Amino acid sequence: MKKINKKILAALIITTLVLLTACGGSNDNANEQKQDSTQAEQTSMQKSDSQSKADKKDNDKPLIDETVLVDQNDVKITALDLYEDDYFGMTLKVLIENNSDKDIVVSYPKVAVNNYMVSQDLMISEVASGNKDDQEIFVLPERMINAGITDIADIDIVFNVADDNSFETIFETDYIKLKTKQFDSIEKKKLDDGKEIYNKDGVRIVAKYAEETAIGTNVIFFMENNSGKFFTITCDSIAIDGNSLYPFFRRDIDDGRYLIADVLLSMEEFEKSNASKIKNVDVEFSFVNFGMADELIKTGVLSFSY
Repeated sequence: MKKINKKILAALIITTLVLLTACGGSNDNANEQKQDSTQAEQTSMQKSDSQSKADKKDNDKPLIDETVLVDQNDVKITALDLYEDDYFGMTLKVLIENNSDKDIVVSYPKVAVNNYMVSQDLMISEVASGNKDDQEIFVLPERMINAGITDIADIDIVFNVADDNSFETIFETDYIKLKTKQFDSIEKKKLDDGKEIYNKDGVRIVAKYAEETAIGTNVIFFMENNSGKFFTITCDSIAIDGNSLYPFFRRDIDDGRYLIADVLLSMEEFEKSNASKIKNVDVEFSFVNFGMADELIKTGVLSFSY
């Protein structure tokens, strides 16, 4: 199952990258341009090559020390390496050792980088009793980009270990913090610039901007949760210039965390608004704690303009 999930994730990310990548044109005068190259251009190339080698040398330095993250119920999880993958983005390599008498499934229901929730429920690892397995935990590149994260100070992960046969949870950890070697030199940025449209009950929402993507338009919000509760957030409704559209959005946010929320309007939906760009927005969110039925926050309709 682990390999299948990796292939699915790889296909999704690579497809997105292909759609977003612009095609370059051909050059029929390549030979003439080569003959006309100046000494200054050659010098620039040499400097660029030297800088690339220096950058590669810096990138080869390990970002973390080998660290035991979990050692419980005869299950041991060790962080081995943290690196930037060309396709998957931030990748944390871990070793899972199952010394129990049960086949297990390990998942990662909550992941935060530099205090931003970036988790996705795509990655699981199955490890048979008495076996060990390497697993790579990915964070989708767009979630890192949206949160403005270029350098990683720390990663917080919740590990869930379940019986592979009954699917019953054996144990689930609290957040396990893994600090990188650059922890002390990185400032965690709070990207809350924009228009504050909600600040109540420990929940804060800031409208930031809208952006076009290969599959539609994203309306971007900064969210902050200091309510003392864990919430699953849904977008109940959104209207662009008075036209009601169907939004695609569902994300989790834990207490004390930030979230860059990207509410997707498909191309088909956005066309219904008959707008060339987004000007006036009316949006409504729900914050639900499914463990407690009375822990529900409905923002009501929030209106703003770009």
